[in-house]
Amino acid sequence: MKSMKTVVLNFTDCKYLGEMHQIIGKAFDLVDWYGQNWSAFHDLLRGECDVDEIIIIGLNTLPKELEGHVTKMKNILQYEQEKRTEHGEKLNVRFIDTTDSDMEQFKF
Repeated sequence: MKSMKTVVLNFTDCKYLGEMHQIIGKAFDLVDWYGQNWSAFHDLLRGECDVDEIIIIGLNTLPKELEGHVTKMKNILQYEQEKRTEHGEKLNVRFIDTTDSDMEQFKF
């Protein structure tokens, strides 16, 4: 049985869009080639991405100026979930608010 691969995107206290994309690049081990935009994120998920679960933490801490970008990210993730389902695959996406009790397991 294949082990599940999980990526954690901790956006807690990010102030800028560039920080979000740096976190994405680092979490997916793509620091060198990740294009740091939403098209590149979509390409990443559509391509050879073997991630089964993405845990996203701290969206509740982002400034209002990033709300449109959060919506774009969520739309891309939803689209990718639907496409994988069509192909008999699964992508779990969990959103964890920094005030959730689930947050305890992600504190370092």
